[in-house]
Amino acid sequence: MKKSKRQNVEEQLSQLPSLKDHQSRDVLYQAVNKKLERTEKRMPSWLGPGAAVCALLVVLAVFIPVFLSQNQEMNTQPSEQTRDEPARSFENPEMENSAGPSAEGEASVDRGAPLTAITEDEWFTFAYPGRNAEVVIPVFTHDEVPFTKETAEEKGLSERLLQNIKIAVNEEEKNAEVTFPDEFNPAGSAYVQMLMESIRWELYGEEVQTIDLNRTSHDEVPMGNYGDVDRLTPIGEGEYIFKLYQYNEQSSFYLAPVPVTGHPSLEEALKMMKEEGGGTYTVPSVPAHVEFSLVEVEDGHVKLDISHKEWKGEREVTMMLDAISATARQFGMSRVTFHGIKQEEAGGYDLTKPVDLPGPFNVEQ
Repeated sequence: MKKSKRQNVEEQLSQLPSLKDHQSRDVLYQAVNKKLERTEKRMPSWLGPGAAVCALLVVLAVFIPVFLSQNQEMNTQPSEQTRDEPARSFENPEMENSAGPSAEGEASVDRGAPLTAITEDEWFTFAYPGRNAEVVIPVFTHDEVPFTKETAEEKGLSERLLQNIKIAVNEEEKNAEVTFPDEFNPAGSAYVQMLMESIRWELYGEEVQTIDLNRTSHDEVPMGNYGDVDRLTPIGEGEYIFKLYQYNEQSSFYLAPVPVTGHPSLEEALKMMKEEGGGTYTVPSVPAHVEFSLVEVEDGHVKLDISHKEWKGEREVTMMLDAISATARQFGMSRVTFHGIKQEEAGGYDLTKPVDLPGPFNVEQ
């Protein structure tokens, strides 16, 4: 069977017309030889892309370490901006909705040094809005240079508002002159409120009696809904109580000045410090379990009788003492005696004798 099929195929092939190649042997040899030479010299298909990849890796290996080194050097250079030097203007304060601190000022991280300091050294005051544009946080420091925007944000604060504004204090005349650029034109009532509060707090402790506002070529400054303003009133006694501000558990604690309405007594003001309110990231500075009353006020010396339940820790005591001290100072007191706290020392406070009230608070060492 197989043989017959082979024979049939051969017979059919024999019937096909014959084909002849009329090229000479020399021509055929040269054609075949050229193809052989081209095949031997052909570059492998993977060699071109492979060489490009190797070259790229060599460039990256050299460039990336150099770039990272230069970038690190730039980030570690100190800021050279001073109080009166121009910088980019601040837009409306950032509105945040992330969770604030837990009740009564507790947080998962320990606070460092006390927020207050008693010293006659020279201090510089810089004011920063809170992250929700509801409070202004004054910060006292020995450094003449304010926080950079990045540093302020790391500490849970917004960028300082007075970067393009010059402040000159005349100690003899007890006057401060605040000069804005001619093009200044603010937008937003929250921004204007934070701006005016920043000016007043940066001049807190300067003992000025008047604050004059002007622009380079004008005698007044546009302040949004407040109209044209040419003067601000310095911070007076009894205007503020102090609560605790903290943006999140990783940022710093600060004493936040919260304005009060009317003309409360110091005892009424201290009780207000137990109440909620004052800002999204602001909490009471006096724990709910604490009760106190004024025993005596004489020549700037206030004596407090304090009763309390168990403290959550020394930090709770220290923060309360910081806030009470700053509030009492704001109400015109110079010394305070704490009766009833069942310990002799807390956060640097010697509770066995009258405490001299600090001037600077929110101290950056």
